[in-house]
Formats: sequence, structure tokens, C-alpha cells
Amino acid sequence: MLTNYTNHAAIRSQQRGIPPVISDWLLAYGEEEFNGHGVVVRYFSTTGIRQLEGEIGKKPVQQMSEYLRHYRENHHDIWSFYPQRRSHRR
Repeated sequence: MLTNYTNHAAIRSQQRGIPPVISDWLLAYGEEEFNGHGVVVRYFSTTGIRQLEGEIGKKPVQQMSEYLRHYRENHHDIWSFYPQRRSHRR
């Protein structure tokens, strides 16, 4: 696990059933977008998923595909994970 979680973030990610590797993948392959309200959103775009498949392999990415619709929000240096409700993908 490359991502440094606060204790609260680690607990919430575990409660939401999000494997730590997804956070690492989001930081390495996710796209970043500002939502206009001071929040940075990181999500997996089609391009990011293709890059991930090229480097990690198609099979591991397919096994974790249910988590590729999650995104992270950063608001005042606090990261939160959510299942994707609206489409960020391009």
C-alpha cells in the first residue's frame, strides 16, 4: 500500500469495502478534476484504465473492475472515497 491513510480514512475505506490498492491506482492512473466548489475529484477515465491494464495486466484490473467506478474527493487535505454516482469519465 503506497497511500498514507489517517486512521479515520483507513477505517472508512475498510467499512466501504474498498481495497487499499484502489487508492494507489487512483493516485497513479486516475484523472484529476476540480468540481468548482474547492474540491479535487480523482476518478478512473477510460484512458487511465487502459494505462492500468497495460502496466498491471488485464486480468487483475478485471478482477477489481467493480471498484473502478469509485472516486476520491480531496477537500482541505481530507480524502474521501465514494461509489460513483455521476459520470466523470471521458
